[in-house]
Amino acid sequence: MNNQAPVADEMDKAAHSTTFVGGQPKRRVAGVTPQGVSQHQKQISAIVELPLDTLSQNYSLPVIRAAMRLHANDPVGAVEALRPTMNYELAYPDGFNSLYPAYIRGLAYLQLGDGHKAAAEFQKLLDHPGLVGRHVIGALSYLQLGRAARIRGDVTAARKSYQEFLMLWKDADPDLSIYKEAKAEYAKL
Repeated sequence: MNNQAPVADEMDKAAHSTTFVGGQPKRRVAGVTPQGVSQHQKQISAIVELPLDTLSQNYSLPVIRAAMRLHANDPVGAVEALRPTMNYELAYPDGFNSLYPAYIRGLAYLQLGDGHKAAAEFQKLLDHPGLVGRHVIGALSYLQLGRAARIRGDVTAARKSYQEFLMLWKDADPDLSIYKEAKAEYAKL
């Protein structure tokens, strides 16, 4: 039985809801709503019952815990929670995209205001398109890379990353909040 599939679906939803106000991270949430925290805690309880499942213990649980810590505005805790995933980042686990920890870690570094470390994490996704596949975090990595460049003060790199993201999402629903945020942030560069 694959307990990771529903968790992965929730984490997919989680990674896409990012809050930026005035182009700056205001409340970096990995998409975990108050109701979602309860849901994730239930999922954690289900996975904890698999103590001999290496990927559950060293990959899935840390990713869920990191997302919950981001929701609690604890980016340092999120980075720490992801430490066990380092050995599995280029693996191909069931359920999650294998570079999900890098994406969540990058979000944590953005929340901390560390554009250099955030950029390194998002670049991992862009450097491994075969692992990311058509998963939305691949395209979102361009947006997050642009945000990291903006934090570093590299406007040229930021523009390039935003342009790439907007080109990939040119047919997106114009009412999607992340798309509207990206367009507004790009216009301010």
